[in-house]
Amino acid sequence: KREKKFSRPDRKKIARYVTRTESHLEYLQSRGISPEVVKRYEVVSGKVWNGERELDALVLPYKRDGELLQVKRISTERPDGKKVIMA
Repeated sequence: KREKKFSRPDRKKIARYVTRTESHLEYLQSRGISPEVVKRYEVVSGKVWNGERELDALVLPYKRDGELLQVKRISTERPDGKKVIMA
């Protein structure tokens, strides 16, 4: 059995799929999530690849004691009714 290996996210790689738009705010507000909550949890807009094309996505940082542990991207577009998630 192989031991799992964990490494912290590379901020340079993260910057490649984060977009500097606020398109995520409108989507999250339509879901009942306020801009204050979005700001508190540092959710930003980005892109995720579904195997065919880039999709708009939410970029969610996972932190512990202020240290970045993981970044998850969840598509806001739903091709064929399925969401695309990348960790």
